[in-house]
Amino acid sequence: MQTDIEKGIEVLNDNLHAEHLTEAPYLHFTKTPKEIEIAEGDELVLKCEAIGIPPPVIEWAHNGSVIHAADGSNAAEKLHNAGLSTIQYGATASKVVVPCIQTKDTAEYKCLASNGHQKLEKDNAKCLHKHSPPIINMWTDGRFERSGATVQLFCRVNGTPQPNITWYNEENCKLDDVKKYKILSSGDLIIYDTQWEDLGVYICIASNEYGQDRIMAFFYPTEP
Repeated sequence: MQTDIEKGIEVLNDNLHAEHLTEAPYLHFTKTPKEIEIAEGDELVLKCEAIGIPPPVIEWAHNGSVIHAADGSNAAEKLHNAGLSTIQYGATASKVVVPCIQTKDTAEYKCLASNGHQKLEKDNAKCLHKHSPPIINMWTDGRFERSGATVQLFCRVNGTPQPNITWYNEENCKLDDVKKYKILSSGDLIIYDTQWEDLGVYICIASNEYGQDRIMAFFYPTEP
């Protein structure tokens, strides 16, 4: 429930007239976010700055939905300055930080500024994924399993566009026997009905048009 003071601040903020100011109200962007390209996993930082009379507040929208709302401007000082002519010139800065951007975070961000007299919004700043070489971020280093069992060797990768995954044995032979091996959509390798002759090093290669990464996984089949 609002207190009488809070209600008074709200009413005063809503009803502030231009004649209380020594200069006419205005609002202007001095810095706005621009279209950028960023790789998945990087930190995204968008900045927006505005000047105005009275001092503006800034909020952000992502794909049309407000993500950083601004609750009122300098309403508290207006209450204390009631009846006085004031300058109320101010510059306000704001930023949006997404520490580890994913595909869902991309698209359009919009900066919105208001000061009780005017409202401005900057055309959408598009955030696009830039191309990046493959990076294998998780893999099997070593695996032991009983002969006759099925094993799964990890090879998880990031990259734009989506990298292709290929597995080889230590003789550099591509593993394309569909009865013995299967490469999952995750990039992992399945080895069916493991036997002693499956002992050895397996090589996962991730590649796209911007680069390549590889790892080696050792597999040791034990006695049944």
